[in-house]
Amino acid sequence: MQTTATFACDGRSASFSCPFPAAAKTDVRCYLVAKTGAPRALVLNQDYTVELLESSVHVSTSTVWSGGLALRVERRTQLTDLGDVRQLGYLVQELLSDQQLRVIAAGEGEQLGPLPDRSRRAQRLLGFDAQGDPIALGIDKDSAAWLQLMLADTVYDNTGAGMVSFDERRDYLPGTLGHAVLALMRRVDFLGG
Repeated sequence: MQTTATFACDGRSASFSCPFPAAAKTDVRCYLVAKTGAPRALVLNQDYTVELLESSVHVSTSTVWSGGLALRVERRTQLTDLGDVRQLGYLVQELLSDQQLRVIAAGEGEQLGPLPDRSRRAQRLLGFDAQGDPIALGIDKDSAAWLQLMLADTVYDNTGAGMVSFDERRDYLPGTLGHAVLALMRRVDFLGG
């Protein structure tokens, strides 16, 4: 899919429609390009503004440039910032179709070995062996990394939010904070408070 659009400046237009979507206004970068010399980066909300549409981007410049110049508009999505795919909306299908979400970037000229299969990666951390190939690392159950994985888990009642939430309709094991809170609530109800 196209992620760059170039428009010839005609001395009349300050409004440009690009045939690609963007997740954020900061992903859209504009450059003023002369026939000679390096492109000059323009400043968002100073030299240009961006309007995000469902399947395109609309750029308005604060200056109308004359002939001999061109406006280059680029979409630069930071793939390392894709923390929650659900927040990307209309870009998800495009990203999945390009398989960009399955990529671990290696250095220039390097090639990584295959990832361990799904069952070997489950509840483990991604690490790298002495040759730099991906491996699944076990986690000590007393570590902060283990706690972080358990808090993120949504499969079982005793993991994820179940580790830190309270539901007065549930029974809790004696000696747990949930059991103590439930006993206190029953006592307060009994006393009429």
